[in-house]
Amino acid sequence: MTDEKNMSLTEEEIRQLIANELPRLITQNPEIRYELIGVMSETFAKKEDIAAILNELKQMREESEQQRVEFRQEMKILREESEQRWVEFRQEMAVLREESNRLREESEQRWVEFRQEIRALREESSASRASVDNALRRFDHTVQGLGARWGLLSEEAFRNGLAAILTDELGFRVERYEGYDDSGSVFGHPEQVEMDVIIRNASVIAVEIKSSVSRGDLSLFQRKIVFFEQAENVTVNRRFFISPFVDPNAVGLAAGMGIELYTHSLDIII
Repeated sequence: MTDEKNMSLTEEEIRQLIANELPRLITQNPEIRYELIGVMSETFAKKEDIAAILNELKQMREESEQQRVEFRQEMKILREESEQRWVEFRQEMAVLREESNRLREESEQRWVEFRQEIRALREESSASRASVDNALRRFDHTVQGLGARWGLLSEEAFRNGLAAILTDELGFRVERYEGYDDSGSVFGHPEQVEMDVIIRNASVIAVEIKSSVSRGDLSLFQRKIVFFEQAENVTVNRRFFISPFVDPNAVGLAAGMGIELYTHSLDIII
């Protein structure tokens, strides 16, 4: 009956029973105390084990603290290196900015100098053009005066006036070429060949001046040029035929021969 009653005790009743009876049983029965110690020593850690655990925890804590110290030191070093690199970067940027400013200033200065040079060249060109225009105007006035008296003046007088203007006003060298054609290639029989030549640097310009020009005059002028080139071993770069009256039928022939026809002094481009 007793066993059946014990088996029906609740967990709380058992706890109360142990709490009430266990101290008395341990005191009255030493063997129970030894057995309980044995059971407890197997179930719970000994003092040495607890000390070992605590020591291990201490070591872990110290290692963790050491790792934190090392981590903070590494972070400090990284931060210092980062700050140093940032300082160096800003210094490099400052140097680049100064170099960029210097290059921009040099570029602006060179641009100013370039514009000044262009302005000076433009002024010089304007002055030269004005001088040439003035000379051409004087040339035109002279030619107009000569043209007004064309019926009274000879071609020789006109040629001399033109040579004086080209030489004195424009700085060209005007020569009167004279050569003798033994073979008769120019006139069909041996004859004296005369032609005006303008020399400018290395260029040679053949010039013919007549009161009028026809197709036959152009052919004769062309034969004179061929004779002159062969006799003097030179090359005529340009061919000018100056006349106030041009036969319309001669215009096409002149273009085919490379002869430039001029009826007005300002039309001449040298």
